[in-house]
Amino acid sequence: MTQTTTAQYFDMTTRVVGYFNRLRVVQGKGKKQPEYLALDFSALNGDADAPEYRRFNLVVKGTKAKELIQQLIQEFGDSKDTKIFGSVEIGDFHADYWIANKGTPEEEIKPVLKGRLLKVHTIKVDGQQYYDAKTESQITPAASTEDVPSDSTSESETDSETEAA
Repeated sequence: MTQTTTAQYFDMTTRVVGYFNRLRVVQGKGKKQPEYLALDFSALNGDADAPEYRRFNLVVKGTKAKELIQQLIQEFGDSKDTKIFGSVEIGDFHADYWIANKGTPEEEIKPVLKGRLLKVHTIKVDGQQYYDAKTESQITPAASTEDVPSDSTSESETDSETEAA
C-alpha cells in the first residue's frame, strides 16, 4: 500500500496598503530557473498625515496577482508618471539588505523586506479604481469608454451613474 504525505507549512501573512513600484519581469538565472514577476511595494505605516514607508521587494506568487501585475506592466510599463496604489496580502516576508552604489566610494547598505505577493485586494491607478477583489471587477481603459452615456443623457444622470459605479 502506497501512502502519500502532503507537506504542511506555516505561512505568515500581512495585509498592507501602499504604492506599486518597479513592476517587472525578471529573467531567471540559468536555464533551469524560469522568468518571474517581481515588484517593489512601498507600504504606508504610521500617521496618515505624515506616513512612513516600508519597502518590500516582492516576488508575485498568487495566480490572480500574476494576472493583474502582468496587465499593469502591459498597460503602464515602468511609467514614473503613473501612481499605482493598492491593498495587497504579503506572505513569508523577512529582512534582508541590498547595496546601493555598489563598487563606488558612496557604497551604502540599505535594508529591505523581501516576501511573496499572494493576493491583490484593490488597485487604483492615478486615483481611479482599477480592480477590487470584493466585487471581482476590473476596469480597463477600453471598458470605461464603452460605459460613457449617450449625448442625450443629462449631466445629473451621468453624475449619479458615475457615483453608483
